[in-house]
Amino acid sequence: RIEVVSIMPCTAKKDEAKKQGRAYGVDHVLTTRELGKLIDVRGIPFLGLPDGAYDSPLGESTGAAALFGFTGGVMEAALRTAHAWLEGEGTDFPEGIAFHSVRGLEGIREAQLSIGGMELNIAIAHGGKNVRELVEAIRAGEKNYHFVEMMVCK
Repeated sequence: RIEVVSIMPCTAKKDEAKKQGRAYGVDHVLTTRELGKLIDVRGIPFLGLPDGAYDSPLGESTGAAALFGFTGGVMEAALRTAHAWLEGEGTDFPEGIAFHSVRGLEGIREAQLSIGGMELNIAIAHGGKNVRELVEAIRAGEKNYHFVEMMVCK
């Protein structure tokens, strides 16, 4: 049996795993803060550990998963993937959008970009008040997006 441990910056994963149990695919959840504390409490000289070989039982990854813990990270990973699929691997992402415009904790961020000949409107909201404001604007027909990411983690 394989035990799946999820290490995330957000505590929401703990609640998801508790509600859904193994059916959700996760046996144990630690926040990154808890992992850091565990390393300290156990006296593990983390910075002094020797490098080891990367274990990749599922093959190589793009590294996009590293973005998921940041507000705007899921959006960025999806946009990078869509661009690679539609424009071809190795093509540069359009100069018209810098990913820093979708990253961060500042309220509501909006951007427009073109991928595969499609003009896309995107938005990212961080925090309960901003999520509520963005949802209300969308419901009222004041805003129209193709892709929205909302995060309320602290």
